Amino acid sequence: MLAATQAIVLCATPSTGRGFELRNIEISDRYLSFINFINADTDVLSPVPRGNLLSRREALIVIDGPGDAKRTKRQEQPQCPPPDGLQPAIVFVPSEEETSLLDADHLISICAQEERLIRAHPSFLDRCSMMTNQNGSSTCCPSWSLGYVVALLNNKSLCSNITQEDVYAANDILRNCAPFYTSGALANNNAIRTTEIPPQCAQGNLVFTIFNFLVPNSLHEDIGNGRGSLTFTLSFSPIDCIGSSESCLFIYDDNLRDIDALNDGTTKVVAMDFKLKIPLFDELLISDFRFIALGVVVAGLIIWIYTGSLLITTGSLLNMGFSITLAFFFYHMVFRIPYFLFPNFSAMILVIGIGADDTFVYVDLWKSSKHKFNGEMRRIDALYETTRHAMLTLFVTTVTTSTALYTTASTKIIAAKCFAIFGGTALAGNFIYTVTWLPAIIVLHDRYFDLDNSGAGMQGSSPPLKTFLMSLGKMFNKVRHSTLLSGLFENVLPTIIYYLRYVWIALFLLFGISGAIFTFVYPRLELAEAGELQLLKETHPFESFDQVYRNNLDYIRSTSQPFPLIFIWGALPSRNPNLWDPNDFGLLELDTGFQFSDAISQQWLHDFCIDLKQQWFYGNKTSFCFIDSFKEWMRRPCYTAADSPCCGQTAFPFAEQMLIQCSGAYALSYCQREPCGASTPGLRFNQNGSINALYLYFDSSVPYGTQFAPTDEFWTALSSWTEGRLVDAPVGLSGGWCFSVLDIQLGHYDIQSGIPQSTLFTICIALASACVILLLTTRDLYITIFATVTISFTVISTIGSLVWLGWELNVFEAIAFTLAVGLSVDFTIHFGVAYGLAPDEDRKARAIFVVKTLGSAITAAALSTFAAGAAMVFAQVITYFQIAVFLMVVMR
Repeated sequence: MLAATQAIVLCATPSTGRGFELRNIEISDRYLSFINFINADTDVLSPVPRGNLLSRREALIVIDGPGDAKRTKRQEQPQCPPPDGLQPAIVFVPSEEETSLLDADHLISICAQEERLIRAHPSFLDRCSMMTNQNGSSTCCPSWSLGYVVALLNNKSLCSNITQEDVYAANDILRNCAPFYTSGALANNNAIRTTEIPPQCAQGNLVFTIFNFLVPNSLHEDIGNGRGSLTFTLSFSPIDCIGSSESCLFIYDDNLRDIDALNDGTTKVVAMDFKLKIPLFDELLISDFRFIALGVVVAGLIIWIYTGSLLITTGSLLNMGFSITLAFFFYHMVFRIPYFLFPNFSAMILVIGIGADDTFVYVDLWKSSKHKFNGEMRRIDALYETTRHAMLTLFVTTVTTSTALYTTASTKIIAAKCFAIFGGTALAGNFIYTVTWLPAIIVLHDRYFDLDNSGAGMQGSSPPLKTFLMSLGKMFNKVRHSTLLSGLFENVLPTIIYYLRYVWIALFLLFGISGAIFTFVYPRLELAEAGELQLLKETHPFESFDQVYRNNLDYIRSTSQPFPLIFIWGALPSRNPNLWDPNDFGLLELDTGFQFSDAISQQWLHDFCIDLKQQWFYGNKTSFCFIDSFKEWMRRPCYTAADSPCCGQTAFPFAEQMLIQCSGAYALSYCQREPCGASTPGLRFNQNGSINALYLYFDSSVPYGTQFAPTDEFWTALSSWTEGRLVDAPVGLSGGWCFSVLDIQLGHYDIQSGIPQSTLFTICIALASACVILLLTTRDLYITIFATVTISFTVISTIGSLVWLGWELNVFEAIAFTLAVGLSVDFTIHFGVAYGLAPDEDRKARAIFVVKTLGSAITAAALSTFAAGAAMVFAQVITYFQIAVFLMVVMR
């Protein structure tokens, strides 16, 4: 019934673009408040007094991007402009390493491949940018590639016509013009700042186009110094992939998806930027799910081999599936969490690993109890004995692993909070099914079939299928009961572990110390510094462009805007959004104590703007300080009697009543010169015409970037300076706050700054929870101490191994490191609880009993989880791939 209830939810597509925000911390609170400020109804916040609002044409500047304006008609123009970075770009490299692209064969190859892959596709012909020829006909604009520009530099129109002499001539031009580009004298649109630039450098803006758009940003320095080896180049196609995303998807699906085939022996495609990473990511989330399904099949096969029973295997897999549906039910219906995020799917692999482990342990304990209570009439005694041992160990492992997940819910990251609740609930559901559903399946199986009978459950099969499955069962039975395996787990392994115990302690102590060195010393766990949010594996051409090539292109830097400096008075930082829903921005809360019309407040605001312009992070491109603009407006001559008293005023500060009276006229005058909208800086008026907020805007001197270090320096300096200025602010201006928002800049920094403390806290809480639960259940201090030390060393060696593999601290990594506690707890507590329940009093006998009883089950569980992870390494979605690597490392 619960599964049927959740059918609609299961069929719904989860959100993929949201959830990596933070809630209830300084930057996120200010972000939400700013969005609410911009989107406020004009009855609450209007740039002009009520009734005079001229225009609200400006859209929300943060949430909606350029993709919302869909192009419906192709643009025709008399001449095609050079690239601007918005067209789809393809990165070409030589097919042979250590070869330069600066020769005719390579450049002609690039043009031919671009023609074949892009321009020959029907979707390109339908949606390309058009130009009007001299005879009045229209054709698609040419593609901007290095070969095409070399042809133009040599007065040719076709890339296919260039010769090696043309390349030499173009190379000489680039070498002569490189110093002017390096110095900044040669800029876009022939904005030449000196008359000493040779005419060939300014010809058609072609040299600037090459250096800025088509080649690495190091080439202008290298070629100017006589080195000039070109390792990669870009080609821009004249089609709008933002307004025509479907057409570009068709081109990608038909011609570009198989990256290995994009090699003609001379050049090859290694990366591309079609502005389609998010749509493709949504698609791959579904298609890559087949690798999770493959992991389920592999885990099921290992369960079948271990138990020798298709019935128990099927019941175990249904157990795991029902756990997921139960988690769906509680997630939506009980916990009332409205948003289901794609990282939640990762919990399925976690349930597979732990569910298989529980199955192996229960089956082994059942076999042990059956041997103790031999005979059909004693089945109830065997069930009681199995449940008595299994209930405790499975309860402890479930509670500790679920607790490790639930403690992750204390993080401020929405995606991590949702994953923690869903994953913890799924594991709790798995425990419920394991101690109810699984024993029922095993008892039914034991009653009607022999647990060691490889043909169990086959009676209803058709003869061919029955023969096949029975032959598989016999093979699995031989594997399970082989002398080699039984001798290994019953004699060899216990002997090696016990008699070489000091060697193992020293060896794994060394592993733990090495993990600590890798984590904290070298190479050391660092915050992720990637400039773009990684969604796919770096080998994918879309991700390769963002992670490898983007930062090596000048046009990416030149089109970047600086951080804005935003100051708000009259609105309080938001504290009332739903902490579990990324679409809930809360409500705008106004500061009822705001006022700045008195003389002291006017002077303070004037001094505030003067002091701001002296700071290193202030940029002089765009600035709006209301009080400065208002002073200039008040000084204008009085042309009519109606202008008085809001004109000819040179004394400052103004009288309080005069500022209140003239502010509305100033806002109306300002908005008559420039259309005002939601994001226009300046005063804000309520429906009564009273001033209730103030918004100041300035450009900073800090360019766009999501790297942590420069953003941290900028934000720390801005916050510290603002807080210092507000200390001596008048009461009516003391509630102001600063902010900066452009795309994902401070949001990315917000996540980076919050992850280290949140990760350390959740790992410590998870370890402490495991320690307390283990002590309460085993009531043995020594077992608790040894188990806690074992778990700690397992976690630190896992983290160290992942750091050695190149992992940096980001959202998923923070979740994975916490999960390492839960997965480490699982095996450790199985041994700890079994040691406490061992029938012997002698330590040696108890240790050997534990290894004999659980050694094979724990090994099979680790193998099944490792294999499930290995099945996912082929996924393109980075989260799936990271789950695979994490599971293999933690199970090693």
